[in-house]
Amino acid sequence: MDGRVIPAEALVRTVTVRPESCTIYYAADTFSVAETFLIPINESGAYIKLDTETEQPLDVEAVFQRDFQLEWPAGLGGTYLNWDKTLHAFYFGEEQKKFAAVVGSPTAGEVSTGIRNELFRVA
Repeated sequence: MDGRVIPAEALVRTVTVRPESCTIYYAADTFSVAETFLIPINESGAYIKLDTETEQPLDVEAVFQRDFQLEWPAGLGGTYLNWDKTLHAFYFGEEQKKFAAVVGSPTAGEVSTGIRNELFRVA
């Protein structure tokens, strides 16, 4: 915000846990964000929703660590990671195509990938 990066963990105000979801509420002087996690019991995958309220323009940077390995003694072999501009998402998986994931947002852009972290900005 205003050229400043504010780590989310410094702004946590409340955590609400329900049987179907968990919501972390972040607040500062001029904005608030409600981050809701939903993991369906009978489905693979997760859904994370960010609801923002702000008085000024606010960019949200989503950073994640891609740890796409099974526990020993299983192994996946090589893994891949790519950014799809059309999907506004990273897609990654392993070379046999048995396991894959998509991480993105309809408004995601400004992508960077690194050895340890992947980043996309949501406007």
